[in-house]
Amino acid sequence: MDELDKYRNIKTNLLSEQKIVLVFLEVLSGRKKSFPSGTWLKKMNIIIVVRFLVEQKLKLNKKEIPKVSRQVLCDNKLLGILNRFSSIRMLIMFVYKDCYNETDFGRVSKGYWSINENIKKHFEKCMQRYGYTKENVIKNITMELILEWGMSNALKRNGNSLFKLINAIYPGEYTVFDFKSVPQGFWDNAENARKRIFEMIETEDISFHEIPTKVTQELLIRYHFGTLLKRHKGSSSQLICSLFPADFSKAQFRKTNRYWKDIQNVRTTINSLLKDHNIPHQDIPKYFTKAFFQEQGLYGLIQEFNASPIELVNKLYPGQFEVTEFQRVPNRYWYSKENRIQALRTFCVKRNIYRENIPNLTRSYFRKVFPRFISLVDRHYDSKFHLWIIESFPEYSFSPEEFRLHVGVDGQLCDSMEELQIHNFLLEWLKDAEVTREKTKFINSVSGEGYYPDWIIELQEQSIIVEYFGLFHSDKYKGYKEKSERKMQYFQNLKGYKFLPIFPEDIKNIGYESIKNKFKSLL
Repeated sequence: MDELDKYRNIKTNLLSEQKIVLVFLEVLSGRKKSFPSGTWLKKMNIIIVVRFLVEQKLKLNKKEIPKVSRQVLCDNKLLGILNRFSSIRMLIMFVYKDCYNETDFGRVSKGYWSINENIKKHFEKCMQRYGYTKENVIKNITMELILEWGMSNALKRNGNSLFKLINAIYPGEYTVFDFKSVPQGFWDNAENARKRIFEMIETEDISFHEIPTKVTQELLIRYHFGTLLKRHKGSSSQLICSLFPADFSKAQFRKTNRYWKDIQNVRTTINSLLKDHNIPHQDIPKYFTKAFFQEQGLYGLIQEFNASPIELVNKLYPGQFEVTEFQRVPNRYWYSKENRIQALRTFCVKRNIYRENIPNLTRSYFRKVFPRFISLVDRHYDSKFHLWIIESFPEYSFSPEEFRLHVGVDGQLCDSMEELQIHNFLLEWLKDAEVTREKTKFINSVSGEGYYPDWIIELQEQSIIVEYFGLFHSDKYKGYKEKSERKMQYFQNLKGYKFLPIFPEDIKNIGYESIKNKFKSLL
């Protein structure tokens, strides 16, 4: 214990009684222009004043103290203290001896992370804080966690490789393959790959000459060869032959690149999968995922079908399964009009839904039976199920009454009684205008949603989009208000059109005065 520790141990509430603090307060208030000459040559003054500043005046807790900046000292007329210290960090570590490490501060000293002992000290401190031990390193330590711990500089000095960083901390205690990924450039050295192949076949009890028949894609991926496989288009035969060109040829491998082009080979393999995994025929869509085929070492097979289990199943069992039976559909699958039509037609066929019952396929029906279709209709048909039905069954003529729609005086269809009232009012009031309903589709490229405006009005050489938001103030449909706001923002910024939103309160006025006023403000 050095002689200055007694000043470090003064109780916080007694700091204000120290003479140097009284001087500090006079300087701070302007009653004194500066501290007496030689004030900061006395280390005890530095300790007392800095402690008073952060503990009593600023009331900082232990975690906040390292965040004290040069500006804080400047604002409190204490910059002179820094003439004795090369940095704020050195000042704080002097005042609060043995309370902080360099890594508790925003910046560490130059070269700090070049010393492995510093890296290890900080790493183990963070490990202790999280309750981890050395046995947890492989399981719990990730690149994201290392960055969260403020060790980006240490990581960079080790080639941005988690293995190299851990190996610098605990030399020789882990292998490169203990981690999820190998260091960048590791596979550029073919000798590393050959060495790993020999380790793999020894562990798996595979003799060297059995490699063509027993080393599968699944096995290679399990032993961290995924990146190297990509360089060889996912082909295990190409990979092995590149490493051992004098020992193997592609002809020795059972499944060459052409193997899966023979549909009979595909069918035989799939039948074997179904049998080995006891998969009932009707459950095929539940089990057949891209990950499932990769786990079975059949990456090459699924790639032959554009990595799509749906495409594979439709090839083997045409018309037997709906696309909606699979866990997921390909990206942008529903952006195809043909796919949307086929989905609804197949849905009806498999459930024996005939012409007379098709109009009953409403939002409430799908919410109970097949909710996944609701987002499809919301996105591509602006939540109007009758538009999807009419598009999907062009051979039928549906009446508005079948969809519980309302017919305006001009024969155009409206979704609700409120829309009907607005529609007829617009026709009567804007006699010289052309009023059309839900005829034009707009695509919001940001959200990917399709919008059919309730009305487009051509008046005085202007095009006006009118939209009624009847449920804007209701919580009946989840997401309605959010979609309405996206729609309003889109229409307001749409070039060539003016936009007029109508809300329930606008139609309560006698004579629709609120709507009239909105129109007048646009024209």
